[in-house]
Formats: sequence, structure tokens, C-alpha cells
Amino acid sequence: LDSGSSSIKIGFCGEETPRAVVPTTGLEEANGAVPLKAGVVQDWEAMEVYWDHAFTHALGVDTEACHVITTAHLFETKLNKERMAQSLFESFAVAGVFLSAPPVFELYAAGKESGVVLGCG
Repeated sequence: LDSGSSSIKIGFCGEETPRAVVPTTGLEEANGAVPLKAGVVQDWEAMEVYWDHAFTHALGVDTEACHVITTAHLFETKLNKERMAQSLFESFAVAGVFLSAPPVFELYAAGKESGVVLGCG
């Protein structure tokens, strides 16, 4: 689960690309609310609506049977990261959560456990 300012990318471990990309603007169920600004969650209620849409409509999964690996923006506060985990556990009843910064996942995707990631954009 990768929640970004313009879209949520969601899929399954072991697949080369995300199974679905859900825009984070204009979702009718969220009354058009935009949950993120500069990659940081600003509206948790709207974020949960977008996540629910991604889990149930885009992936069609029962979240209670899932462990979720998700990105946490580098500028997310500790409080926001805790809120993210709390939301996934309490609202979606996921079995487990692992949060990390996107560069860590980029290293893992390259088969590395250490290295330098240069992000531009």
C-alpha cells in the first residue's frame, strides 16, 4: 500500500507492478475530499474512505486476512505513523502492519539491504 498525494498504489507482494492505482482526488464516497497534502495525511477520515475503496473495490480482499506493508512519507510525524498503524488495525482489522520509507522498499526491490537511494521528484 503506497498512499501518495495523487494516487494510492496497491497490490500483492511478489507482483512486478501494483494491481491497482486509485486516484486520491474526487472519490464520491469521500465527498471529493483530498486526504493528503505533499505526501502527508491531513484528513484521516477521508484517508480511511480511500483505503477502504482500494482494499475492497480495487483488490477485493478481506483485510482481516491481510498483513499490510505500507510506505510512510519521510516527512510524516511519529504521531501520524502511529495513527496510520492504528487506523489499519482498528478500522480494517489487518493481521499485521509494516511501515517504512519508500527508499527502503526501493532497495529491497533491487535485492539490496543497504545502499544509497537518490529520489528526485
